Amino acid sequence: MSRTRFTIALISSILLIAYACTVVKKDDPEKEVRLFLNSFREALAKSEDDALKLIDANQSKEALTSIIRILQNKEIDLITCDAAWDNAAIVRQVDEYEVSIPVVFRMNDGREENLGNTQADTLVLYVVPKETSFSISKISGEDFHKTFTMLANMNEWELTKAKELKRREEIYLKAASLKQSYDTVIWYANDQNKLYFYVASGRWVNRYHYYGNQSDEVGDYKMGVVDEGGQVVIPLEYDLVGTISFLKDGIVEVTKDGKLGYFNIAEKRLVAEPAFDEVIPYNKSNVFALVKKGGVQGYLTNDYQYKEGFPDAAASGYLSSFGFLEGMKVNGTSHVICEIPAEEYLGGGVLIPANYLVKYGLFKPITSGIVTTSFPLNAWTEYIETQPARVESITDNLKALMLEVKERYLEGREEFYERNEVVFLDGKNDTLLTTTIGTEDISIRNVGQFVEVRSTYGGWYEPSDEEYLPSYEYYLAAEGQLVKQETFRRFPFTQYAKLDSSYFTGKFSIYNFENDTEEEREFLSNRTLRYMRDEILASYGYDFPDQSTKEKFVNYTWYQPSSRSLEEIQANMSEIDKYNLAFIERMIALTDVPQV
Repeated sequence: MSRTRFTIALISSILLIAYACTVVKKDDPEKEVRLFLNSFREALAKSEDDALKLIDANQSKEALTSIIRILQNKEIDLITCDAAWDNAAIVRQVDEYEVSIPVVFRMNDGREENLGNTQADTLVLYVVPKETSFSISKISGEDFHKTFTMLANMNEWELTKAKELKRREEIYLKAASLKQSYDTVIWYANDQNKLYFYVASGRWVNRYHYYGNQSDEVGDYKMGVVDEGGQVVIPLEYDLVGTISFLKDGIVEVTKDGKLGYFNIAEKRLVAEPAFDEVIPYNKSNVFALVKKGGVQGYLTNDYQYKEGFPDAAASGYLSSFGFLEGMKVNGTSHVICEIPAEEYLGGGVLIPANYLVKYGLFKPITSGIVTTSFPLNAWTEYIETQPARVESITDNLKALMLEVKERYLEGREEFYERNEVVFLDGKNDTLLTTTIGTEDISIRNVGQFVEVRSTYGGWYEPSDEEYLPSYEYYLAAEGQLVKQETFRRFPFTQYAKLDSSYFTGKFSIYNFENDTEEEREFLSNRTLRYMRDEILASYGYDFPDQSTKEKFVNYTWYQPSSRSLEEIQANMSEIDKYNLAFIERMIALTDVPQV
């Protein structure tokens, strides 16, 4: 071999050896890192603490533990994290290794529609040499955690349902067992960590199950309560058994033949016979409640002894001023809330409030739809809050009790829904009528022989203008009752009240679609006044010569045109309508503008 060839061969061998050494230096640490990753996987399979021992990062234990629990599939039962450890990409930095591990999150609730419900991401670990092995110096898990949380939020309903069903498994099993002995297991409740089941013999019908919907159907049943062992706590003798501990710990209101009484569930005994027409909580001077029995005023002591009269001088004023309606807040933590023991009603809380709250229209006898889970499943009312009562005198023998109720809804179009209950009372404070008004701005006054209720909840619309006006309702006192007056008129006050300028002045919001503008006016528009006048004439069958005016009413069934004689129409009018027609004509003249 020539010297030149020998030299080239020697150089090639040296380069080959050098290249081989370079490969060894590159591959050996990566293999060591992969061995360390396998050790970390094994630690994850053991416990959180074992995994934490391999981490030496300047990060909070809470953040690290959350990442570990997600990798262990312990953070949320129905979300699985599949980490592709063998496909980890390892990149050597100056003094550490960046390890990128592909992960896939998937729903694991067994439902076919969720099989493809997955989210992919990457978990990045930074690994540094440590003595004879390695440690994790940092976990870059922000995006990893965000993806996991996003999938959880997308499926929060399913996740919450699965968790809550698991909590109720034993309850549902006990309810199913009780159904062998009773016709219906209506609700269950947990009071002081003890389970109670409301049961019924006969045909039970929940007339108030859906919010705002009362069925006319009435079942033929008797209700009672048993404990989780099936022992009878309250015999099946009652028409309704109230919420446990609503007025007093361990005490339950029961109703039988329209009369109220009380049970002590701990002692499993009736402490007050169902003999009372009204029970108002008092909680003063060793008194449990002020009661009425056969029209006679009395009270119950704290040991449920009945005595006639008032217990002290303040009690009479407490009743007459409605001090007992001082305001309250009801939710899943402030009161015992019942549930129907069935999966389809999971999370739909039921309240059976004290009778006096039902009497004054604050609650239904059975109030449903209260949220009992962290995420709303079959209910959307987070809480119901009432404000202290306000009393308005109308006449010497008639007053109105104003009660404001606010309900906070979850997942609704509006966060809060507000309503006002107006309770009309006679001179003895007996209820004549209860009505619901959808606004808090209410005024009530006596107008001739009628009671007028005015509220800002109302509206009246025309094709080109939209003018919002107050709403008016009228009631007539007759034979010890207050009867709402029905009318087809858009402006009821023209039928029941002699008009004055107060009906036409105020703040009226008018939206003009042609100009796309909204205006505030202090007097009704001429257009509205004309409609008001024409509506009076139409109600008596006036056959308008002007076709455009007639077309305003032809689609109403009540409009039956019969005469084109104004004299004939006016001759049939009531005195109020005659007066109001003339008054409106004067207002039209004052506001008249050329009609377009």
